[in-house]
Amino acid sequence: MLRFGSFSAWVAVDGVALPEYDTRANIVNDTITCFVPSHANKSFIVHWRTEANLMSTASFLKVDGQDCGGRVLPAFNATHPGSHFSCTMSHTGVLTSAKSARSFYFSPVNFTEDDHCPNATDIGTISLDILGVEIVGSRPTAGVGFTPIPEVHEQSANDLNNVVHQTQLGPNISVDIPSTIIVEPTIHFVTFVFKYRPIENLQTIGVAPSPHRINRITPLRSAPNDPIWRRSSNKDEPAVDGALLPKIKRESEDDMSEQRNPKAVWRRLLFS
Repeated sequence: MLRFGSFSAWVAVDGVALPEYDTRANIVNDTITCFVPSHANKSFIVHWRTEANLMSTASFLKVDGQDCGGRVLPAFNATHPGSHFSCTMSHTGVLTSAKSARSFYFSPVNFTEDDHCPNATDIGTISLDILGVEIVGSRPTAGVGFTPIPEVHEQSANDLNNVVHQTQLGPNISVDIPSTIIVEPTIHFVTFVFKYRPIENLQTIGVAPSPHRINRITPLRSAPNDPIWRRSSNKDEPAVDGALLPKIKRESEDDMSEQRNPKAVWRRLLFS
């Protein structure tokens, strides 16, 4: 899972977190980015967690560049039943009304040579903003207008590092969410970005290890007498092959004007 301070986030399929590759941290705008493998016709859920729920927090989800609503986590209050100091929140899909919702699933992109179709530069991306907020009220639930793009210009395949999957919505299911929470964000904590591609595509662009590389590494980790297990300076601490540890690369931006303004305040409609 991706981590930033007391926050973490991950994408799960069949209840299992997807592996993450090429994790990068942008320290200018507090963004953590990675690639995850997508599986056609598999539903997915976006989870996030806080280990220190000291103030009310909200998450805003975008999938393929489209708003998918949000979730609100009120600050921990020991006098309120059900309040938690650490808590996991989940985005399972989008609300289409106060009485219905639709789940997310990965689907092949329909490419076309029609120049009238868009170059959808955000397809293949899941973006989760986590902010500190002030809860200011509520209003009747209206639903979210998520509309998958039916066809995409084939140029997008090159522009998006071999993207071939997008997100579709499953059938309507019954829910009962009569009201949504209105908040005023007060500070931006972090943005988690997951770029999803089939595992074969991630291997092609060198993001995920090839099967041959995995087979070559496995015997090394299973041999207790191999030197890689004796690299620790602490005899009580098992040594780990540093080459096998996930590496986080840090980026910087020259244009400081692109920083988020933590004082910006706006109203957004959420469902709890």
